[in-house]
Amino acid sequence: PTQALKKRFDIWTASSKVYTYIRTMYVPACIHVCIPYACADITLCIGGAAYALGRLNGDTWYLYTMESPEHPLEVGDQTLEMLMTDISPELTSLFSIKSFSSADELTKEIGLVDVVPGCILDAELFDPCGYSLNAIVQGDTYYTIHVTPQEGCSYVSFETNLAMQCYDQLIQKVVAIFRPGKFTLTIFANKKSCCENLFTAFDSQSLAGYQCKDRQFSYFVDYNLTFSHYVRHS
Repeated sequence: PTQALKKRFDIWTASSKVYTYIRTMYVPACIHVCIPYACADITLCIGGAAYALGRLNGDTWYLYTMESPEHPLEVGDQTLEMLMTDISPELTSLFSIKSFSSADELTKEIGLVDVVPGCILDAELFDPCGYSLNAIVQGDTYYTIHVTPQEGCSYVSFETNLAMQCYDQLIQKVVAIFRPGKFTLTIFANKKSCCENLFTAFDSQSLAGYQCKDRQFSYFVDYNLTFSHYVRHS
């Protein structure tokens, strides 16, 4: 079931950024692949570092970094990412051309236009199923949503670089729309970001109906990272 694993081999840089990140999304416990180890080998060969967060006998999130401390970013920089699985079949069935004639219709119907009001939205509904939304909030501030709705390997990702001191309300909006069975939440922030204090960027116990199973903090040269994993109460 390769669709249960969202593979990311992203390299993103900015001329003044402190890190180049090469990342793969978390690997569900039921999937055994060599991708994380191959990426780790590549990262180490170019002078980077490889990390695993979460439970090694459960859902694991892999991070690959390469430091460039001689060019620290002089402005605030942050990324919030939510990686959701076990989406209800009633909801995933909506992300199909059989349910909606257009992506715009679907976006309005399930409330995605209200995630961050006032954005420029570009949505795509795929044939036969699947969905992608790219939104410009202002300037270079964005958020993206991608949905893989297939039964047995349903998956939704949400990512934004929106600067907020506290993400509680935004996280609650996204969770309320997709109602995942479990999800991983990560926040990267540099020391110039308004949410640099990741202990207060969100309340890990504020999500009604969910239990925070794991929470970890990592500190890098100029960036901090918080990792949390949630499971819905049965």
